Amino acid sequence: MNPEPVFVDTSALVALVSRDDSHHGDVAKAFALLAEQNVPLVTHSYVLVETGALVRRRFGTALFTRIGEVVWESCEVVWVDARLHSAAWSKASEGAQRGPGLVDWASFLLMREMGLSVAISLDRHFREQGSDILRLHHMVGNDWRFVRILARPGKFGAKCPPDPSMARKL
Repeated sequence: MNPEPVFVDTSALVALVSRDDSHHGDVAKAFALLAEQNVPLVTHSYVLVETGALVRRRFGTALFTRIGEVVWESCEVVWVDARLHSAAWSKASEGAQRGPGLVDWASFLLMREMGLSVAISLDRHFREQGSDILRLHHMVGNDWRFVRILARPGKFGAKCPPDPSMARKL
């Protein structure tokens, strides 16, 4: 049985590259654990754009280049098309100013479409979208959590498993 793919959010990627982030160690352990278990990772183009912008501004072009390479090597990157963009824009427009934004809504909608129910994220909006939070204290520490969001049943065949050395490459 193949492991269920895990969606990768911007917050996890930024914490992974930021050694000063309070969640860096737990996020690095989580990615290492996912790699050990050959769990496929999936994200979308808006997460890549958002992550790239934050990393370039905070850490410079060298780390910007490297995080892009690592994501491409380790994740299935789904391109946000006009249909998904429009649906996410509509959802983001309906919400409160401090609610989920365009990138989050693209993530939630894509996960539902693909039948994905687990995300690696530090963003509270992922938790607010779902009913179950899987706390993996025994694996990666007290602060880390995988967030299970509501998704219709389905199966997604990811192109590639994560690169086992993803966290070490950064």
